[in-house]
Amino acid sequence: MAGAGDLHNLSGYRSPDRIGPVADQRSAGGRCNLSAFTHTMPTDPLVVGRVIDDVLDDFTKSISLRLVNNGCELKPSQVLNQPRVDIGGDDLRHFYTLLMVDPEAPSPSNPSQREYLHWLVIDIPATTGVGFGKQCTRQNFNTRDFAQIYNLGLPVAAVYFNTKKESGPGGRTAIRR
Repeated sequence: MAGAGDLHNLSGYRSPDRIGPVADQRSAGGRCNLSAFTHTMPTDPLVVGRVIDDVLDDFTKSISLRLVNNGCELKPSQVLNQPRVDIGGDDLRHFYTLLMVDPEAPSPSNPSQREYLHWLVIDIPATTGVGFGKQCTRQNFNTRDFAQIYNLGLPVAAVYFNTKKESGPGGRTAIRR
C-alpha cells in the first residue's frame, strides 16, 4: 500500500527466460537521458511525468499495457484492489515481468523510500494475465538495477498514475491484493 498523493509507475518487461527466485539487491541509482540540445517540449506522458529518467530509461513500447491513462489522477478508493492486467504477445514461451513502484515514497517532498515496490509479478506467460505469474516481494528496490540483474533489457510497456486524497490535496495509495 502507498500513501495518498503519490506517483505510481507500472512497468512491463519481456523476460529473457524465467526469472526464478528473486533475491534482495541493494541499488545505486539511475542515470539521466536528457539532451542539452533538445528545445521542444516533450509530449509523452511518461516523460512529462518524469517516469522516463527518474525510474526508467527511454524505450520503445512493443506490447499493450492498458490499465489507466498515463498521468491520470485516481482516488485511493479507486486503487484498493489489484487491477486486472492482461499481457500481450502471441507465444506462451515468452515470459514477462510486471512491477509497480512508487518513486516518491513516502511523499514527493521526502522521497526517502524512493522506488518503494508495491507489486512484482514474474514469469507471466504471454497472452495470459498476472494470475499465471509468481508474485514476489523485495526491499530496497531499484527498477534499473532489477532489470540489469535479471537481464530484462528495456521495458516493453509502462503506465503511471497519481493518487490524491479523497478530500483535499496530496497523499498516495497503493494497490492491495
